[in-house]
Amino acid sequence: MSDINLLRKKAQNSKSSERTLRVLRRTSFIFLFLTAISSIGLFLLNFTSPTSSLQREESKLTSSIAVYQDKAIKFLVINERVKNISTVIAKRKSYWKNIGGVINSLPSNVGVDSLSVNNNKISIVSSSESLLAINTFLDNLTSFSLKKQFFGKVSLTDLTFDTERKQYRASLDLDLL
Repeated sequence: MSDINLLRKKAQNSKSSERTLRVLRRTSFIFLFLTAISSIGLFLLNFTSPTSSLQREESKLTSSIAVYQDKAIKFLVINERVKNISTVIAKRKSYWKNIGGVINSLPSNVGVDSLSVNNNKISIVSSSESLLAINTFLDNLTSFSLKKQFFGKVSLTDLTFDTERKQYRASLDLDLL
C-alpha cells in the first residue's frame, strides 16, 4: 500500500494560510490606521475652518446684492427707455426752425393765440387790433412760402372780427416742406 501522509500537507497548508492571514491582518491594520488618520484630519479641518462665519458672511452678501440687484434692474430698464427715446427723437422731424421762422415773421402788434403742429402742418391762430398788421404777417409768411423757406404753402382758413375785444383773428395753415 502507498504511504499517505496527511499531516505533512496539513502543515504546508497551515503555513500558507498563516502567511495570507498575516498579510490580511497587516493590510487591515494599515487601512484602519489610514482611516483613523483621515477621520482625525477631516475633523480637525472641519473644526478649524470658519464655515459658520463664512455662511453668515455669505447670507449678508446675498442680501446686500439683492438690494443692488433691484437697483441694477431699474437702471437697465431706464437705460433701455433712454435708448428707445433717443432713437425716436433721432427719427422725429424737428419743427423748431419752422416755428422760429413763423415767430420771426410776426409784426410787433400781432399776437399768437394758438400754435399746433400736426403731420407736417402748422396751424396758427393770430390776433391783432389792426388788419394791416395781420396783412403784414400774411405777406411775410407768403414770402417764405415763395422762397420755399420753412414751409411750402400758406392757407388762410378763417378771418373774423371779435367785436367785444375789437380784434381781428386769422387762422392759418402752413404746409411744411
